[in-house]
Amino acid sequence: MAKTLFTTIVLFLISSISFSQKFGFSDLLETAPNKTTSFCIEKNDKNLNLLLNKGIRIKYQSNNWYFISTTPQWIHDSKNQVN
Repeated sequence: MAKTLFTTIVLFLISSISFSQKFGFSDLLETAPNKTTSFCIEKNDKNLNLLLNKGIRIKYQSNNWYFISTTPQWIHDSKNQVN
């Protein structure tokens, strides 16, 4: 029971944070485009090659995410290049 409750709380927190980050990124890009901060991006070969080619160091990786430090402007520009 305690494990199920803990898992539910963790999933709720993760989804809340993800939802708020989507809307907060636009504000961050507008107010501090060149301030280095932490981000996570999807773990896949395309993103790995991009990070390696641009010299962005992976601070940590999970099964699904790369955790990096860079600027909001770099994230914005890189996302636009890939799409």
